[in-house]
Amino acid sequence: MRTQQDLLENHEHNMANDKKIQLLSECQDYHYKQSSNVSSLARYIIYAIIATIWLTINAESFLCINWWLRIALFAAFLYLLADIVHYFWDSVSYRREYFKFEKETSVDDNFPEHEKRMNKFSKRSFVWLCVKFSFLIVISVLFLLGMFFQLL
Repeated sequence: MRTQQDLLENHEHNMANDKKIQLLSECQDYHYKQSSNVSSLARYIIYAIIATIWLTINAESFLCINWWLRIALFAAFLYLLADIVHYFWDSVSYRREYFKFEKETSVDDNFPEHEKRMNKFSKRSFVWLCVKFSFLIVISVLFLLGMFFQLL
């Protein structure tokens, strides 16, 4: 038979676990919001780079722009492709997990596996975000160098 002390400790453990789950959920929500904002801003920068290079090409010709701008233009389109692959892969993964978790009969037994899979998706998405940010920096530097040499 459980003592009152055991019940109290169990209750405190459950409250602490609930609080941890709540805080992790808040952190995850914040991560999704912030990564979405970063991706949107990065896309706007890439569009601006493409538009500026495009205007430069129309003002002169593609053969008249320097290699820095050509590489930046090509890399910008690769960035957009990587962005699409990233979000499509995430969407498919989360949707599959949703259906898999929905079919589970006992939530308590499979909750740890669900959490592991969700953490794996989140880590993979974070790596994609870091790679895309690095790629954005490289494209921006190429663009700035290209514009500098183009204006000389």
